[in-house]
Amino acid sequence: MPRFITLDAGPTGISCNNPDKPDVIKFYDWVDRCLEDSRTTLILPEIADYEVRRKLLSLPHGAASIRRLDDLVRPGGPFVYLPISTNAMRRAAQLWSKARSGGYSTADEKALDGDVILAAQALEYIGVGDQLFIATGNESDLSRYVGERAQPWESITP
Repeated sequence: MPRFITLDAGPTGISCNNPDKPDVIKFYDWVDRCLEDSRTTLILPEIADYEVRRKLLSLPHGAASIRRLDDLVRPGGPFVYLPISTNAMRRAAQLWSKARSGGYSTADEKALDGDVILAAQALEYIGVGDQLFIATGNESDLSRYVGERAQPWESITP
């Protein structure tokens, strides 16, 4: 059974930090262990790239971090880049409406909700029977859309 692990902005941000920092070393060790299983595909959704990149672009010395972000999805890199599609955005609207109707929300009604877009991107990408995890630092918000599939990256067994 194929297994897909989709990165949220939190772990994506860690990946862009100084590679000598202990949390970054731990993250890349986890990535390497995940990739040892040929059934596992690591995914960087466009919305997570956007959320991290916009912050890095505002930093005076963010160029090295942006290069590390780009390296995640370069040819031969560890992650598959997942562009936002029309189907994903339509699914996001459905997920958002269902959560709002159920009394749940992760963002202001007028805000563009990155969590619901990320969840929709991941759900649109996988097939029936595929295993999906969302590697995040904010499982409470994402779990509204993907249930227990949203987990801290450290707790997802490589």
